[in-house]
Amino acid sequence: MVIAIIAILAAMLLPALNKARARSKAIACTANCKQLGTALISYTMDKAGYLTVSLSPDSTARSGFWSRELAPYVGITGNLDAVGLVKYSDSRLVSGVFRCPSYTDEMIVAATGTADSIYCAIGYGWNQQMGARDHTNSPFRMKIQKVRHPSRKVMLGDTTDWFKSTSNALRTIYPESTYSEPYPNPCIGNRHSGGVNMVLGDGHVEWFQQSVLRAAPGPGMDQKWRFMPAMN
Repeated sequence: MVIAIIAILAAMLLPALNKARARSKAIACTANCKQLGTALISYTMDKAGYLTVSLSPDSTARSGFWSRELAPYVGITGNLDAVGLVKYSDSRLVSGVFRCPSYTDEMIVAATGTADSIYCAIGYGWNQQMGARDHTNSPFRMKIQKVRHPSRKVMLGDTTDWFKSTSNALRTIYPESTYSEPYPNPCIGNRHSGGVNMVLGDGHVEWFQQSVLRAAPGPGMDQKWRFMPAMN
């Protein structure tokens, strides 16, 4: 009888515990994003106003390049490559501030079969509309001064909650209109109570419902990331 009562109580408490755990992870994610926002502002100031970009400039065009450029601004130093950036294989780029607490190994393994080969950020991505790759993939690296209403423009933050044929979706925010493989659809997740945390151009962090960031263009609608920086 006592065991049955305990089982019933445990079943009643479990949903509340799960909600509390999810809330704790969302708060930790917000803290991560705040650090990344501060890092982005510091980087931009050091680079004469230039923002970072999504892809590496070399022939590999690896995604997650933004995390390597911001790494020194979150205290990650040493283990540098020939161009003076933290190496892609550095485990510090897939943990701590560069990993959304709600993004689990199970989510990665479900799509790729392994979590060991993931590099440069897990669950956080750079908005490719704000800079794809230097000199090769447009839009090219740009200055924050060229971004109209930066406090309303998403720079980086939570990526999609799933992907199929490429792990690039873990560290890149793609335009919503990009539906074909290997891009994810939807392009924005909802892992934090139906929404995601985003860093905007002035460094502050906001939570947005997935539906808001996926909304179609309309009169008076604030498109926070779908279009080129000079628009809206």
